[in-house]
Amino acid sequence: MIMKMVTNIFQTSLLTCFLILAVGQVAQANFNGDPRPYPGTNVDMGGYKYQSMLPSLTITCPANLTADVDAGVCCAALSIAAPTVSGDAAPFTFTNDYNGTNDASGIYFPGETIVTWTATDGLGNTVSCAHTVTVEDNEAPVLGYTDEACYAEYELCLDEQEAYTAQRLAELEIFIANCNGDPACLQVAASEAAKIDEEARKLMTRCLFILNACEVIPAGNNQLPDIVVDAPAGSCEIELNPGPVVMENCATFTLTNDFNSNGTGEGTYPIGTTVVSWTAVDQYGNTSTVSRSITVNGGGDADCDGVPDNCDICPEGDDSVDNNGDGIPDCSQLLDYKDYSTDWKCSNNKLYITHADEDGVYSTLCLNKNALPDHLSHGDWAGPYQSCRQNAAAPVNGGNGTQLDAIQAELTIFPNPARHEVKIQFGRQTPAATLRIMDVLGRVVYEKELSEGVDRISIDLNNSPFENGTYLVSLFEAGEIRTKSFVVQR
Repeated sequence: MIMKMVTNIFQTSLLTCFLILAVGQVAQANFNGDPRPYPGTNVDMGGYKYQSMLPSLTITCPANLTADVDAGVCCAALSIAAPTVSGDAAPFTFTNDYNGTNDASGIYFPGETIVTWTATDGLGNTVSCAHTVTVEDNEAPVLGYTDEACYAEYELCLDEQEAYTAQRLAELEIFIANCNGDPACLQVAASEAAKIDEEARKLMTRCLFILNACEVIPAGNNQLPDIVVDAPAGSCEIELNPGPVVMENCATFTLTNDFNSNGTGEGTYPIGTTVVSWTAVDQYGNTSTVSRSITVNGGGDADCDGVPDNCDICPEGDDSVDNNGDGIPDCSQLLDYKDYSTDWKCSNNKLYITHADEDGVYSTLCLNKNALPDHLSHGDWAGPYQSCRQNAAAPVNGGNGTQLDAIQAELTIFPNPARHEVKIQFGRQTPAATLRIMDVLGRVVYEKELSEGVDRISIDLNNSPFENGTYLVSLFEAGEIRTKSFVVQR
């Protein structure tokens, strides 16, 4: 009986040793690799079960975070909560892979950022978790315009910088010429050139500082200020770049408009009013729109045809008629007889033709259509004569051709339109007088003092500053001013 008890005790002790050895082996294995059994974890060793006594370590990440970018910038300054760490083997430390510290707060950019946290206990055991920080850009581009007064100051600064630099370089050029190749003198010149370059840089920096300080004014009610400009003399269009200033917090955007394929709308604008709308879309799909009205003035409408004088191909004729739809006034073309307006036809195969005689007097002739080519080549045009300066058309088949007041009728200009030379007849011998010609902007392009008794003058347009366009002739004599306009068209 005693022997049996001893045997049982021995067997129990031996089993305990095996269990202790097994636990040590499992512990060693678990400290050298994963997964590690923590307290409360059942381990099965050859049918014998035990609970691991290794220290536990857990980490819980903050909840996923979604935020908008901060106003006006392409990022968000975020405060990120720390993870929760617990276990049996203090102290605990933890870091993140976003900035390598124990605080992931900082600047986050649009998109998703996965932040992984790793905790370490006092025995060197580690455990990790991850959460997502999402930053969204919901800020649409802002469309606006610059402060014109400020921008004018910037332009003035540039002009001053260029003028100063040009003057200094001219002075340096003279200095170098006077050196006559002397090495010491040329060395001084090189030093002076470096100074000029540095001065130019400083002046440009000042100009850029002015430009950077210029305020961009957001468009109110999606509407930019209207633009009103005058077309150049003799032209019925003008080159403009009327596009908005785009302020986009994340920099990348596309700008389109409904006028042309150029994003800013830079291009040629015709006389009249054009309304252009722009759309800006950033890389995240945020959209803004803005519109503006652009009015290009083209002078008066002396022949009342609804076509500005700048665009008239047939002065004193009707440029608005385009029966064949080719974009060219019928008055200036040789067309099939059927294509001319009915009220331009005066008989079978005959047309009204506006004719200017050698004195520049207009009349409406009824001629066979076959005579039209010669008349077109001499500056006449198809259709009846018309003018806002009279209430009725000029007489047909001759006559003086005008019903202007007596003073204006005395001032005759021909040919009109003129190409290479224009002749001006005063209608009577003048006392001492002044002849002045101005363009549509009011600039004097020609002026001549006339001696007493002069009744006409010829002006060579090839050797004078006359570009295509409309000009106003004024004759100042004895307290009287007589005026009349003519067109240069080459």
